[in-house]
Amino acid sequence: MNGGAVNTRAVRPLPPMLRVAAVCFVLGLLFSAPFAFFPKSEVIGVLAFALASLGLALGGRLRRIRRSQVVMHGLALAAAAALFAVHGFDLLYVKFMLSLLLSFQLTLAERRLLDAVRDALLWAGARGAALAIVSFAVYFAFDMAPWWRTLLGDERSLPFFGLTNINFGFDNPELIIFARPAFLFDEPGQFAHFVLLSLALIGVSSAALRQRWRREVVLLVFAGLATFSLAFLIITLIYLATRITRWQTWLVVAGVAVAALALSDNPLVEALQWRLGAADTAQADDDRAVSGDNRTREVQLAYEAFIENPVWGAGWSAAERTLGHFAANPLGPLGYSGLMALVLYLPLLARLLRCARSARDAHQLLVVALVALFFSQRPYFYFPIFMALMEMLQRQMAAESAPGEARRGAHAARTARPRVRARPARRPGSPAP
Repeated sequence: MNGGAVNTRAVRPLPPMLRVAAVCFVLGLLFSAPFAFFPKSEVIGVLAFALASLGLALGGRLRRIRRSQVVMHGLALAAAAALFAVHGFDLLYVKFMLSLLLSFQLTLAERRLLDAVRDALLWAGARGAALAIVSFAVYFAFDMAPWWRTLLGDERSLPFFGLTNINFGFDNPELIIFARPAFLFDEPGQFAHFVLLSLALIGVSSAALRQRWRREVVLLVFAGLATFSLAFLIITLIYLATRITRWQTWLVVAGVAVAALALSDNPLVEALQWRLGAADTAQADDDRAVSGDNRTREVQLAYEAFIENPVWGAGWSAAERTLGHFAANPLGPLGYSGLMALVLYLPLLARLLRCARSARDAHQLLVVALVALFFSQRPYFYFPIFMALMEMLQRQMAAESAPGEARRGAHAARTARPRVRARPARRPGSPAP
C-alpha cells in the first residue's frame, strides 16, 4: 500500500492536448496491430498517429534526445524508402516507415504520455486475454461444435469469437484442429509477441507497478500459452528454469506436466504434441505446412536470396511469389532486404542495447535477452505496436535504474538518526532546564 502511494504521488495529470495525443496513440497502435478481420485498419491507424503528432506538438514538452537517435531514425527511414523504390509497391516497407515514424515520435514524447499509453495497452491486452479464456472454455465445453473450419481464399480457417481470433492454422488434412487465440492480430504468433513484450514491461517495473498489474499478468500468461507459440513456450521454460530455485516448486511443475501428458485424449495436449512434433514430421516440399515446420528450409531460402542480391535482397512481395515464405528466422531480413536490413533495424538494435545497459540486475538482463531471442525468430514483426512497447521497455528500465541510487540516498537520509547537539555544561548552582 505504501509503495503504491509513493508511486502515484508524484504523477501529474496530463494536459488536455496530451490526453488527446495519448488516446490517438492508443487507437493508432490498436488499429495498426493489424486487425485480423479488418485488413484496411492501417489507414485509421495512420490518421490516429497524425492526430497524435498534432496533440504532441501543441501540448507536449518534447524531450531533448541525442543526435545519434535522430541520425539512426533518419538512416532507417531512408533505407526503407530506398527499398520501397527498388522493390516497387511493397507494403512491408510502408509498414516499416510507419513504425519508424512512430518510433521517433515516442522517442520525443515525455514519460507521462508513455505511461498513459502503456496503461491503456496493458488494459486492452489483458481483456483480449480474457476473451481468449472465454473462447477456450466455450470451444472445448461444446466439443469444438460451435465453430468448424470454413475454407477461405488463402486456405486458412479464421472463425471469430468476440475479438478473439480462433486460428486453426493452414488447411492441412493431417493437422489436429485446435483453437489458437490471436486477439487483434492476424496470427497467434503476433499475439504471443505482444504478450511477451507486455510481460517484459511489467517485469522490469517497480514493485508497486507489478502489484498493480498482477491480475493482468495471470491473464497474459494464460493467453501466451494458449497461442501455442513454440517460441513463447520455449522462452517461458527458459525463464522458469532460471527463476525457480525451490525444489518443491519444481515438484509441482513436474506433477502438472505428468498429469497433462497422462491425459492422452485431451485436445489441448494433443495440439501441443502436434506443435512440438511438427518440425520432425513435415516434409520440405509440403506447401501446406504450418508455422514451425520447415525452418531449416526457410533459412536456406533466406541465404540463397541474400547471396543472389546482397545489397537490396529479394523484396518481400517478390520473394513470397517466387521463393516462398522464409521470414520466421534470423536471416529473413537479409533475404528480403539485403545489407540494407542492417540500417533498417538500427533503432530496434539500439533500443535492445540501451535496455541491456540499463539492466540493474541479472533478472532484467535475462528479460532483455529473451525479448531479443523472440525478435530474432520473428524479425519481420516490425509493427508500430511492437516498436512502441520496445520504447516503453527501454524508458521504463532507464527510469528504474538511473534514479535508483538517488532514491536510496534520499531514503537513507530520511531514516538516518538525527544528530543530537551536545548541551552546554551547566554551571554549578544554576537551575535545571
